[in-house]
Amino acid sequence: MQPSRTKPISSIISTCHALFCFHRTGRLNNSNIKENRSVVQATSTKDWLSRLVQVKAESGVFIPIPTDLHIYEGIEVGPKSCRSLTKHGICTVHDLLNITTRIENGKLGDISDDVKEKLIKAAEWRSLNADVVITKSFTKEVFVEFCKNRMDKNSDVPSMCGDMKHICKIVNIPPKSCLEMRKRGILNMNDFINAQKSGAMNEILQKREDLRRGLMQVLKWRGDNSTANILKELNQDTYDDIMCKGEDRVKFAHKYIRLSLGRPFKEANQSIFKDVEADKVLYAEVVTQAKNIIMESPNLREECGKFDYGTVLEGCLAHFHKLAGHPERMQRIQAIQGDTQSKKTPAGIGVPMSMGGYLKVPVVVLTKGVDESIDLTEKIKDLTKGTLTTSEHVVFGGPARRIGMTRSAMDMQIKSAFDGINHSGVIVISDTEAQVKRAIRAIEYYLDRVPGGHIILIEDEADAMYRTIDSRQKFEQAFIKLQELASVIFKVTATPESLLPLLVESILSGELDERDIDFTRFEPQESYISVVEDVKPLEVNDKKIYFEQNEVNIKTEFTSGGVTVGYANDKTFALYDDAVSHPKGVCVLDVSCPRVRAENNILDKGKAVQAIYLARGIRIISITFAGSGIDVLLPSGLTTTAARKIPLRNGDEIRIDTETKATISEDDEWSFSFTNNDWQRWRNSLIGEVIECMDVVFGLNVPIFKFGYRKMCRCISFRSNRRVPTHMVMMLGRGYSIGSVIQTLGRNTGNSRSELKENGFDSVTILTTREDLNMAVRLRNYLKEINDRIQRGETFAQAVTGGNAAIPDDANFLRTTYRKIGQIKGLRKQFEEMVIFDKSQPLNQEEKDCFNEKYGNDADAQMLLRCLMRLASGEKANRLVHIDDIKDDLEEMEPNKIAGRRLRQLLGEFVDKCLLKKDGKAWIVANVTWLGALLFEEEEDDYDNEGEEDHDDSCEFSDRKLSEEKNASATSLPAMISHASQINVCDEKSVSSLSISAMEMQVVRKTAPIANVSPEKSTPELKKRKVSELEV
Repeated sequence: MQPSRTKPISSIISTCHALFCFHRTGRLNNSNIKENRSVVQATSTKDWLSRLVQVKAESGVFIPIPTDLHIYEGIEVGPKSCRSLTKHGICTVHDLLNITTRIENGKLGDISDDVKEKLIKAAEWRSLNADVVITKSFTKEVFVEFCKNRMDKNSDVPSMCGDMKHICKIVNIPPKSCLEMRKRGILNMNDFINAQKSGAMNEILQKREDLRRGLMQVLKWRGDNSTANILKELNQDTYDDIMCKGEDRVKFAHKYIRLSLGRPFKEANQSIFKDVEADKVLYAEVVTQAKNIIMESPNLREECGKFDYGTVLEGCLAHFHKLAGHPERMQRIQAIQGDTQSKKTPAGIGVPMSMGGYLKVPVVVLTKGVDESIDLTEKIKDLTKGTLTTSEHVVFGGPARRIGMTRSAMDMQIKSAFDGINHSGVIVISDTEAQVKRAIRAIEYYLDRVPGGHIILIEDEADAMYRTIDSRQKFEQAFIKLQELASVIFKVTATPESLLPLLVESILSGELDERDIDFTRFEPQESYISVVEDVKPLEVNDKKIYFEQNEVNIKTEFTSGGVTVGYANDKTFALYDDAVSHPKGVCVLDVSCPRVRAENNILDKGKAVQAIYLARGIRIISITFAGSGIDVLLPSGLTTTAARKIPLRNGDEIRIDTETKATISEDDEWSFSFTNNDWQRWRNSLIGEVIECMDVVFGLNVPIFKFGYRKMCRCISFRSNRRVPTHMVMMLGRGYSIGSVIQTLGRNTGNSRSELKENGFDSVTILTTREDLNMAVRLRNYLKEINDRIQRGETFAQAVTGGNAAIPDDANFLRTTYRKIGQIKGLRKQFEEMVIFDKSQPLNQEEKDCFNEKYGNDADAQMLLRCLMRLASGEKANRLVHIDDIKDDLEEMEPNKIAGRRLRQLLGEFVDKCLLKKDGKAWIVANVTWLGALLFEEEEDDYDNEGEEDHDDSCEFSDRKLSEEKNASATSLPAMISHASQINVCDEKSVSSLSISAMEMQVVRKTAPIANVSPEKSTPELKKRKVSELEV
């Protein structure tokens, strides 16, 4: 994007400065990116200058162009001074030679005296070296040496000895400070020692502790190497080794971490902050030391697997370092994305938890669901082994009764964890207003003890926390207050598609600095069962079986042996049959019945399925999982009245409800006495514990069927130590978002490849819609594409939106789903307008086959396809298609009508198939070429050569009438085809590449189905007329 000729001069100068800063630092801020997007493509000085010249030529106004960049770099002028110099027009050698006159006239009042002195010296060097090439001769080292020689020529000031002059050069003492040392008589190492004791060096070096420490380290080295030749043996490498190996450096880094890093801003600590800020080697020591201690736990490192925790910690430590030197509150956002159940907890929660323990910064973990927060608390306690956060300071912040505590006792436990002076702690809460406010009270208690302290907030399942566009829910309002208190926010989720547009919008609006946002993908381990590679659709007779959207609903029933099962059909039981055909380890997840208490609920379904298989001689265990708790139904023949001794899982005490009549004996073993043929409620147990109990009591040979809906969509892992999900039935309603579908599919996944194979399974079998399964694959591709682009150097916003290059079509997850993004209304539309996807590819053969299998012989569907093609690509094409437009076209162009209810049903099904997009009371055609590809194909009957002797002469059309019919039809499809080759109704950003000839060849074979035509109208003449109308 080039600046226009009407752009104001100040704006162009700002653009030039942005380019100059990019050349020097490689960084751009938000406004600079908006000013000239082509900046990011400038990779060299030559390229950069050519762009400036082009801007100057096109703008028609004077633009100061710095030509001698090596001078700026050699004298180490900062970005702020560069901007001032550029505005003053000091950009060439000629301008530099006249610098003294400008300074004397007071025209450079906004330039510091130090920079003015450097410019005067650079001008003097240039005047003495007028014939040399600047790019080859002028360097930082040359300039420093020139300044020192210039000082030596001053007869009024005594010179340093050769060794002291060389030491000042190696330690990088500024020329101004060297001159002051000479004026004060500090000419050798003995003079320096005396000045150090008297405090004179503090005044000379202006509290530059790093320089003073460097001189002291060299002095110590000189004492250990008294016979060394300083001029020959003390070089830059030797100095770096001295500083790196010096015990003082390690102690100083530890001191800085203890006093400043992660602690509140204090004016008294600014000297030590400036020392670390100025010394890159010292800062590297600080980061290395902090990372080593944070990740010193072998358990945590092993649990993190291939996660790049080093990069994440470096970014967070840099942010805490920045906070140590700035009193204003700043925020950093670290997004961590990983596949569902891929053990993201160690990476997304364990690493920041350990960092908080080391820096004594309290950590708040927010997750979705009370049961989930209880489970997560136990996981975090396991991760504290070997870290500076103790398990006793990891506290549950939910309902106290759920863990057998009083509210006052829980409050005391939270206060103890949020000490902040001697240690820090972790509080785990769920997504309710009451629990968020409890965390805020804990933070306020901490801030009273440590004013100005910092907080780490971890949002587990972060996408589920953003619900309304105006944040009107009480939880959201409390959540916003909690976010405002945090200095670092970790957003951990497997489905960040709803967060990405919100973060990009915050960047573009200036609310967030893009440099304070990082996106990291957590790559799963080799044992991970993935939705993409390891979850396969159900196959019957080598044919893949899918649900149609809402195929299983309240009216759907399956009957066998007099037992009726609601929310099920023959496809459902085909998957059930495939599951029970395996000998052991069967675990079926059924997420298709949304009812919990009403008729035909999950309890009814679980009991009916168990009864059907019991009649077939197969005993299964039915488990339901809802918000009210866990219910277990055992079939007859499995119940035991004798006490069974079973060792506890992992040696931990497992909470068992007394309603199960199960008790824990004194020697930590379970004993059971179940009631037969009745649901047993397990209110205080986690689902994993229940499954483990069933496995230990009854073995792996008994299949387990789990029925649920909303509670099975997120956070929960439905597995035991030896049994993992093997089959799934999933049918979520149209109102469920993309994230909910992915999270539900993720209940099949996890690091369970060995357990799956041990039980005789190569993959997980699923029965769901083709659109939902394909969408999951494409979304995974999109998230990997973002991570890859960021690794290649793109900014967060560029990677998310495809700013540099369009996102590939195989990563366009919106192409195969109608579902909304997140819970915020309108977020999908915002995402579609923000992200640039590549041109959609043609439908593949599987997509065509699935459509034609259902609609190939459906006359109404074929008529609607032809109608939509005419409306979307004819001469009067509209982006929005209304129901009245469809009815008018059908009445005018089609011999038969479609009933109103049937028409709306087909339109809804076409939306499910992603052929249409719903927009209020109208529809948008997704892609005209897709409609043409789905018109039913059948072999043409040759009416001219076959059956001439058999047809009835009374039904024959005259040649004139046939010609009229052909001409009439020619005004629709040919015109439609011609227009379709010029537009793409779905995407206004792109133009369809379909050619007229290709479309003609595609449609010429298509004829209207006649299977559903009524007998009195199905005549040879009508068939012949149909062919004539549709031939192109």
